[in-house]
Amino acid sequence: MHTGLGDDRYGYPGKFSLFRCSFCGLIETYPKLLTSQLGAIYSSYYPRGDLDVECLPAQATNLRSVQGKLKAWLTGTDNQGQYTARRGMRVLDYGCGAGVALMELEKIGAEAYGIEVDENSRRVASRYGLRIHTGSLEDNPFPGVTFDLICLNQVIEHIPDPADLLSKLESRLASRGVLALSFPNTDSIYRRMCGRRWINWHVPYHLHHFSLRSFTRFCDQHGWHVVQHRTITPTVWTILQLRTAFTPETASTDDSIWQSSSSSATSTSDFTHWPGARQALRLLKRGAMLVAMAGLTLVNRVVDAVGMGDSLLVVIRPNEPRQASAK
Repeated sequence: MHTGLGDDRYGYPGKFSLFRCSFCGLIETYPKLLTSQLGAIYSSYYPRGDLDVECLPAQATNLRSVQGKLKAWLTGTDNQGQYTARRGMRVLDYGCGAGVALMELEKIGAEAYGIEVDENSRRVASRYGLRIHTGSLEDNPFPGVTFDLICLNQVIEHIPDPADLLSKLESRLASRGVLALSFPNTDSIYRRMCGRRWINWHVPYHLHHFSLRSFTRFCDQHGWHVVQHRTITPTVWTILQLRTAFTPETASTDDSIWQSSSSSATSTSDFTHWPGARQALRLLKRGAMLVAMAGLTLVNRVVDAVGMGDSLLVVIRPNEPRQASAK
């Protein structure tokens, strides 16, 4: 499908190819990362080593407030499993990253647990008293605890053997428990428009690339069924996609557009020395950004409504209901 792709974000070495299954439409990355490699790779290449732990609470949306929900809908950040949680639920966020979703779950009154392979999560757990197990499901974290909801937010595409993971997670579900998964949608309009420059190929970290059709077939094959689904496109994804589309293709490089950077003055025009001119320029830029953001929001919500958004949020349940488990 595509060959010669490389890590254009964080500089992992090597070239990778994408191959599509002619039967189910699933697209896979080759060669694949091995499970034994994941901890070291994510700790070394993903930019969590410079994580500003003190800023994390400000990133957590209050899911109980109308304002918080509206903001999440407008920005497309409600493409995550914790948005399906309710007060009183016991929730596991598998691959919880920096723990922001756990903070959001606690805000709505859910009992939140997390699993994260990245060693940087230890700092977050220690600072905020979050229940985060740093390691894998193989360690049997939180023994005896079952969950009403297990979230995998942009995780399943990173897993070398997703069927095996779902089987193991099923054993941790309470009676009538469900999994909520979000992952990039290969049927999205942005993937169709951008081809090999689609940001959500994200090789080599994304190993499996699903559409709703291929994921539904995957569930059918492995004893799950889809309860509900929708597409949601985060505005920031679209901004990054536009920036990527207009920059030269690179591979195995650390690209600055994926990192935060300090701003600097770039204009040397004499106009900026006029009284009030700098402020006027700032206002114009801010106004232009607001108009552009409003336009992107409108486009993305329409795209999502027709099922061609960049991210899928899918809720699944095992075909055979589990026996009730004591909590």
